[in-house]
Amino acid sequence: MWRYPECRLLISAVGTALAFPPISVWWLLFGMPALWLRVLQDTPRRQRIWYAFIWGTVFITAQSWWALPTLSQQAQVEWVAGVAWVVCIVWYASWCVLFGWLVRYLPNEGIGWTVGVALSWVGISWLRSLGN
Repeated sequence: MWRYPECRLLISAVGTALAFPPISVWWLLFGMPALWLRVLQDTPRRQRIWYAFIWGTVFITAQSWWALPTLSQQAQVEWVAGVAWVVCIVWYASWCVLFGWLVRYLPNEGIGWTVGVALSWVGISWLRSLGN
C-alpha cells in the first residue's frame, strides 16, 4: 500500500481533514501533511500538479461535508447547493495546484526544499487571505 503514491495521498488528505473540527484529532497534523509533501517530493515534476489537485479535492471534500446541507437550505434548490459546493471545492483545490506548481520548481533535496515548501505554503495562504 505504501508503494503507491495515490494511497499515501488519500491517507494524507483524509488524515489531515480528521485533524480539524468536528473530529479534532489534532495530533495527526504532525505527520499527515508531511506524508503529502513526501509524495510531492517523490513524484515527477509534472505529476505534482495533479497530485496537489487530488489532495486538495479530497481534503476539502472531507473537511466541508457539513456545508452541503447549509448551502441547500440557503439556496432552497438542492442542485444549486451542489453546484456551489463543487465550485468551492475546485476553488480550494486550485490553491493546492498553485502550491504543487511552485513546489515543482524547488530543488528535490536539502534545506532548499524545506525552506521553499514553507515559503510557498505561507505565500499561498497570504494570497488566499487577500480576498477577505
